[in-house]
Amino acid sequence: MGTQRKVATSAAVAAGPTPGSTVLRATALVVAVPLALLVAMLVAILGLRTPPAAGATADPAARHLRPDGHIALAWLYGGSTAEYIAQIDRADGLSVVSPTWWYLDPARPGALEIDTDAALVAHAHGRGIAVWPLFGNHIDPDLTDQVLRDPSLRAGVVDQIAAEVRRSGVDGVNVDFENLHDRTAPLLTQLVADLQAALPDRVISVDVTAMTDTWVLGNWSTAFDREGLGRVADYVMLMAYDQHNALRRDGPVAGLSWVAESTAFLLRTVPPEKVVLGLPLYARDWAEDPSAEQGIDLDATLGMEAMARRAAERGTAVAYDPAAGMDVHTYVDERGRPHRIWMEDVASLQRKTVLVATHGLAGIAAWRAGFEPPEVWTALDAQLAAVAPPGPPPATADPTTADPPTADPPTAEPTPDPPPTGPVVPQAETRPAPASEVATPTERPMAVMTTALPAPRSSAIALAAALLVLVGLGLAEVVRRRRPR
Repeated sequence: MGTQRKVATSAAVAAGPTPGSTVLRATALVVAVPLALLVAMLVAILGLRTPPAAGATADPAARHLRPDGHIALAWLYGGSTAEYIAQIDRADGLSVVSPTWWYLDPARPGALEIDTDAALVAHAHGRGIAVWPLFGNHIDPDLTDQVLRDPSLRAGVVDQIAAEVRRSGVDGVNVDFENLHDRTAPLLTQLVADLQAALPDRVISVDVTAMTDTWVLGNWSTAFDREGLGRVADYVMLMAYDQHNALRRDGPVAGLSWVAESTAFLLRTVPPEKVVLGLPLYARDWAEDPSAEQGIDLDATLGMEAMARRAAERGTAVAYDPAAGMDVHTYVDERGRPHRIWMEDVASLQRKTVLVATHGLAGIAAWRAGFEPPEVWTALDAQLAAVAPPGPPPATADPTTADPPTADPPTAEPTPDPPPTGPVVPQAETRPAPASEVATPTERPMAVMTTALPAPRSSAIALAAALLVLVGLGLAEVVRRRRPR
């Protein structure tokens, strides 16, 4: 039997394919070729691809960018892993988090304090969010100058940061060195350049304080080589807040006209596509008090949600300040002291975020997550999505009219202001609509949705339809040939 089977098989092979098998192969080709082409066309038309894990980004190197090309960053401070995760999960459109994990060690110059949280890195990456740990100096000017001035100490710091970046798998570093000596400015630029050289495949960003021609807060403002940092850093984060603080009392944390002036000042030396606009998610409550410094007591600094509750509990009166671009809440406390709160809310943040469109900025960064109600991120997410990608504004834009209206510049004296005689609370007036509802000709073009398909895609659909007809004809031929006769 075995010999007979082998002989029969050999004979069949020698005889070649039967007519039935030839028909089947031909009809299979008629079906398979158009079908393969059809699948390829559908992939091209619909942009089909293997879906990544939930929240993951196909290109980790671009994880920090939103689909619209902008950055939306939130600094994380003072919370637990669970609190940070909750803050991330409720922030629509977030693309980067910067947890405050790494610092110069005051007790051991040249050493670092490292507190990386692997669970948070994994959670952020699982949602497609980049992690740029903040690298700070504890606001210690002497320690910073000592470490950065010594080449061996500075090199050791860079090596430690680079090693931790590689070990933890984070996506970049956010350098936040503040309250520097003026002489330290070029050393900070060198540090950022060294980090770039050590981590060419990671994002290196650096924070700078606000400054204008007429608003200077001593070394807090002047100790940055902004032009040099703009050359060596991937991004320069403009901390456009703390306009009024313990040294300059009674006013908004970030008035609209002041933020616009600060942004314009930085753009003289840093390309717009590298500038990230810092936004405050907090406010201050000022009280007139003759016994306090400058006659003004800083009664409270609170996050947006907490400050809104405080104002509601005290039954404040409200008036709009057009120069600040925000509401001013006033009340009198149980001691008879008049209070003023320049309140940050969704509308005031949107008015500042218009500057991203006006100048073609890289995006926004907020200090800090957890201070805000969730609707803040929902509104800013939609606003950024409607803005053209970062880059210089169109040549037709007039920079003299693109910025929000400016008020008279504040005093240029960097020393504490003299005790006020009692500022006049702005009178109530019509508020401008939120930025998301305003269309101004000086803004950069906004992305629009259209129902018309581009010509190439329309042609591809027509070709796909033709291929589908061929597939149908092939299948019909298979049925006809295999029908019993």
